Amino acid sequence: MIREAVEQLIIEDRINPNLVLKGYQKAKSIWRETWNNWANSADDKTLETRLAA
Repeated sequence: MIREAVEQLIIEDRINPNLVLKGYQKAKSIWRETWNNWANSADDKTLETRLAA
């Protein structure tokens, strides 16, 4: 649904496709960093315990 809306905005020249790609890459990078920080935190719980929660 979101993808179709973004594609339509690109077709209508209402947004720059290069900026969409940059934003996607930045969001993906931040998500990976957050995941790695969470997975490698100094908490005494194991990753399996956290994933089961």
